Amino acid sequence: MIPALLEISRRYDVPDEDVVLWLCSWSSLFAEHDRPVDHPDDPQTLLAAARDEFGAIR
Repeated sequence: MIPALLEISRRYDVPDEDVVLWLCSWSSLFAEHDRPVDHPDDPQTLLAAARDEFGAIR
């Protein structure tokens, strides 16, 4: 999942440090409003959230 996440972030020119920060930050992109790092068993949802987040800040 990490290689796919980095592929998405690099497509939007998001620095790796910002990806780490995003992974550890609370997010309304999840129904529980929790952190992306809390979703290791749901890569589809995590990667979709990354596309939404990184695409919005581009």
